[in-house]
Amino acid sequence: AGPAAHLRVVEVGSQDVNGGLRRYAPAGWRYVGLDLVSGPGVDVVLQDPYRYPFSDGVFNLTVSSSAFEHIDFFWIAFLEMLRVTHPNGFLYLNIPSDLGDHSDEVKPDSWRLLRDAGGSLERWGRGRGFPKLSVVQAFVSEHTSYQRHSDLVVIFSMGGAAAEAVRLPESLPVKYESLFDYAVRRNRCFQKIPPQHRDQVFHFFDPDGISHTFDLVR
Repeated sequence: AGPAAHLRVVEVGSQDVNGGLRRYAPAGWRYVGLDLVSGPGVDVVLQDPYRYPFSDGVFNLTVSSSAFEHIDFFWIAFLEMLRVTHPNGFLYLNIPSDLGDHSDEVKPDSWRLLRDAGGSLERWGRGRGFPKLSVVQAFVSEHTSYQRHSDLVVIFSMGGAAAEAVRLPESLPVKYESLFDYAVRRNRCFQKIPPQHRDQVFHFFDPDGISHTFDLVR
């Protein structure tokens, strides 16, 4: 195993409510999930949302998805994320951009961010002790038939080399079938199935009750 096998990752807002990020981490990565409440995917329950119990720069990657909208002062939490990220590390944020109010699920539900928020956070971080912080990529996802809200996605580099290597595709698959086909093909469990057993057709219903079909070997 090379150096990548020992990467350290921290997820802020890690409780697995409808699917967390931990499942996408390669085997061998040391993954720590932080949240304000205990639950699936949570390794450390924070007493203070703006202070993490770790030394400076101990994580190669800091990630957070669908959490910033629930943090009263997300810009303060952002600085703490930067503090625990290695000087050659990266930070990944996924934040709702036009999602409707869901404070009935998690309170508070206070913020929605647009594409330029990436640059604003970069300038905020640089002015607060992280002068090499830079936005590698920032975009707002488009609506699709199966996801009717947009998310702001931002990748930051703390200042290391090869930042461009972490860029993400900015377009989601147009069809629900294509999304599932892509997801299943990339699933490590599916990849272990012998090819002769992959020839299956699945039928399912999307959130609108529309029937779909997709083929695992198409």
